[in-house]
Amino acid sequence: MQVITNPLLQTTSYTYDATGHRLTMTDAARHTTHYGYDALGQITVVTDSLGGVTETEYDELGNRLRVIDAADRTTTFEYDGLN
Repeated sequence: MQVITNPLLQTTSYTYDATGHRLTMTDAARHTTHYGYDALGQITVVTDSLGGVTETEYDELGNRLRVIDAADRTTTFEYDGLN
């Protein structure tokens, strides 16, 4: 666990898995965000403290293809031949 304290003595804490991927972030108001990863270590799911889920999809090269946020808005990404 990592804890960071700001000048107002408010803390934000982070937990990590054995490979160093962030699993949670808890802010000074005790709101916790959870992070999920695929087998390649790419972040695929972020769940905020209110239960809102943001999902990210990648192609076989690891390029981000699509992000669907907690409000169900979709952002798509395209790449040229040089990636």
